[in-house]
Amino acid sequence: MVAAKRRLERSSFEPIKILAFVEADYVTGPAKPLLAFGEQMRNPPIEWGLRRVTLSIATFCRGNTESNAFIDAVRQADIPVHIIRERYRFDLDARRQMRELIDREDPDLIETHSVKSHFLLHSVGRGNRPWVAFHHGYTTPNLKMRLYNQLDRWTLRSADAVITVCMPFKKDLEDKGVQRERLHVLHNFETPSIAPDATVLARLREEFQLGEAPVILTMGRMSQEKGHLVLIQALKHLREIRPELDWVLLLVGTGPELESVTQAVAEAGLAARVRFAGQQEHPMRFFHLADILALPSLSEGSPLVVLEALAAGLPIAATAVGGVPEIVTNGESALLTPARDAKAMAGSIATLLEDPIGARMRSDRGLVDLKERFSPEVYMRTLVNLFEKLLP
Repeated sequence: MVAAKRRLERSSFEPIKILAFVEADYVTGPAKPLLAFGEQMRNPPIEWGLRRVTLSIATFCRGNTESNAFIDAVRQADIPVHIIRERYRFDLDARRQMRELIDREDPDLIETHSVKSHFLLHSVGRGNRPWVAFHHGYTTPNLKMRLYNQLDRWTLRSADAVITVCMPFKKDLEDKGVQRERLHVLHNFETPSIAPDATVLARLREEFQLGEAPVILTMGRMSQEKGHLVLIQALKHLREIRPELDWVLLLVGTGPELESVTQAVAEAGLAARVRFAGQQEHPMRFFHLADILALPSLSEGSPLVVLEALAAGLPIAATAVGGVPEIVTNGESALLTPARDAKAMAGSIATLLEDPIGARMRSDRGLVDLKERFSPEVYMRTLVNLFEKLLP
């Protein structure tokens, strides 16, 4: 009661104090906007007219780990970070640590960003503090994850607000019992990017032996839902229907499907045209290096790679899944095809390679949309307005 009274007495001019629970080992797609929010809203531009936010982040670590790529990024952003120790997944002692941290930090509002943090906060309780759960979509590689996902849909019913990244995800959660009035769709954001020096791009071309061929870029975790195998089939078909076209595929990222993708490249006879770049610390360089982004995903939320491609003025051939059609418009700012349709994807890539003027017109249209609909100000304003509605 004392803590609740203290929060009620805080002036509306004081910063909103937020504690976010995140499960991450490196800066994932969901983590990137969170860090940007913490940095930007510490001292937002005066012209935005938004209340300041002070963010601290709690993350889970096994053993005596004091650092990983995500924790290092949080510290580099000058955001306070708290480490919750655990011996194994869903270690019940994490609940005690979370409870003590919440009491000690006494935030105005609590965020959660993963299945585990949703569940643990639900079991710990948060007093009368508002709880905002960020839903970034599900993967279903095995029965265990499907059970976790079903548990998560039940847990999210208790949150004061659930922010998800596209309309299909919102409908799924509503169908599973999350109240419609608590559901909000918020796409990620990006700002137009400046191309690196030409010497940087030249070094990348040399490093990955790209020669002078147009570069088809695909970027993301190599997991089943990202559709890399479909893209390989599409490029095999492209070689058959347009043998005169010159191109090279650059794959940035790694993951559990790496071996399968490597094998598929060999079986398709494309080894001479494909380069594996692995995980990269500064991915924006590759958007400026490439001529086309290919996104063959079988499912998506609000993919950052699409926004990053728009920010770099890169033409896009993508599948019309998840929130992709909510970000780009087929024929206007990108070329969209059905998921798993390798021949259609091959046709989109061929069109972009054969008609560079049309490709540039689409990327210019996408850049205008990015500035108007997916800017940092739109994202920050939407979040802060929601937070203020939830606060006492």
